[in-house]
Amino acid sequence: MPKTSMPNEAVSVEFYITEECNGCGLCKNIAPDFFDCVDYAYSYFLTRQPSNEFEVLLLRDAAAVCTVDAIRETVKSS
Repeated sequence: MPKTSMPNEAVSVEFYITEECNGCGLCKNIAPDFFDCVDYAYSYFLTRQPSNEFEVLLLRDAAAVCTVDAIRETVKSS
């Protein structure tokens, strides 16, 4: 049977959001399953980390459109 999705490989990066987040919501438009908003603080937070390479690419796309460069990536410590 052919594979229709990417394998669940070990992901070696983690993402985080800095306090520079201005709550614009572009990240949630790109990756809605990964971001949620704190209404009273006008900022977003990550709801989970990526579990495969496709999700890493999705979060990198969200980081690329961030107007204040608040979405960052770091190497996961083992």
